Amino acid sequence: MHKKIKGQAMLELVVSLPIILTALCLCLLLVHTYIRKIWVDHHLYQALICAAKRQPIHICKENLIQQSKKLYFLGKIQSIQLKGGGNKWTGHVRIKNTTGQFVFQNQIHLDL
Repeated sequence: MHKKIKGQAMLELVVSLPIILTALCLCLLLVHTYIRKIWVDHHLYQALICAAKRQPIHICKENLIQQSKKLYFLGKIQSIQLKGGGNKWTGHVRIKNTTGQFVFQNQIHLDL
């Protein structure tokens, strides 16, 4: 009788383990994707603040590129745009990596 119970437990493990591992991998992928989005959004916002403070745009872009590469090390930054003047600035970043293309946009309005 004990062999039958051990066999059933092993069968349940073999059936459920791939499902559990797949669900765990999907959860980790979603968390990682969300962290990358927050990371790039934050640094895009910082680049817009940098540009609004009348820093040279190329310095603001370079800082954004360096920070973005920390989490998108396998990807390529296709374009970065920082536009605006006065109290309104908009930013756009496009990154392509092995899993697809990601586009980030942000806009700030400063009270001067």
